[in-house]
Amino acid sequence: MLISVIIPFYKGNEYMKQLVTILNENYLYLSKTNNNVEVIFVNDSPNVSIKFDKVLPLFDYKIINNKYNLGIHGTRIQGLKKCNGDYVMFLDQDDLITEDCLYSQIITIKDYDFIVCNGYIKKLEGSENLIFKSLRHQQCCLNLQFHYAYTNPIISPGQVLLKKNIIPKEWTNYSFKNNGADDHYLWLLLLEEKRKGTINENCLYTHVATGNNTSLNIQGMAASNLELISLLQDKACKHNLDMLRRRVIYNASCNHNIITKLKFIDVALTKYKYSKLLK
Repeated sequence: MLISVIIPFYKGNEYMKQLVTILNENYLYLSKTNNNVEVIFVNDSPNVSIKFDKVLPLFDYKIINNKYNLGIHGTRIQGLKKCNGDYVMFLDQDDLITEDCLYSQIITIKDYDFIVCNGYIKKLEGSENLIFKSLRHQQCCLNLQFHYAYTNPIISPGQVLLKKNIIPKEWTNYSFKNNGADDHYLWLLLLEEKRKGTINENCLYTHVATGNNTSLNIQGMAASNLELISLLQDKACKHNLDMLRRRVIYNASCNHNIITKLKFIDVALTKYKYSKLLK
């Protein structure tokens, strides 16, 4: 099988040595099997050229230069159009993966459409926490209602390997204007279409919390989530969309006083119900 790793690049030359080293290790690991990898670097910073610093790629790669800034969703779509893989991983430029990440994902996915691995969240001071604290928690990735009622449990697309041919046209025909929720849109479309997903309990991925992550931008994330809700109008039931909308509005509220909490008591009760799955 050929795996395409699609990497949106935005003024990220500081990450290139780390990225290429990690991907070289994965290429060498896969070379022991009948699997291979290609990497698509999509440059979304038109005034900055991608540079390989000392460490050169051993794997096949392409560099796509966007003529103008498209944002992360549009950039991922550009990479998808140019890749040849049977399977796809969307990896952010500052992500970390283990040397056997692609190998472990491809041998575990079997007949499933997509697979989600475990990993770590690394904080600025250097501490690391598990993304999924238990098997039950990790299985929430495959629970459609959990996505709507509680949160998107998949920290980053770098945790996911999926078949290229199952990526919905709705996801590739529209580019988010507000960065942040395009990956959740993809997972929701797959789950609404009842695509078969599975999990890989191995810790293969590390999300580095740089302080600039889109998911930390509360108002920007809220705008992206409202955009997501508008796209799901004819693809999801009204109850789920109303639940997601109220959760987004509550989370974006700067004033969580007693009056606000009472107004959104349904959000609190629903989140409490699904929080039990985290144990």
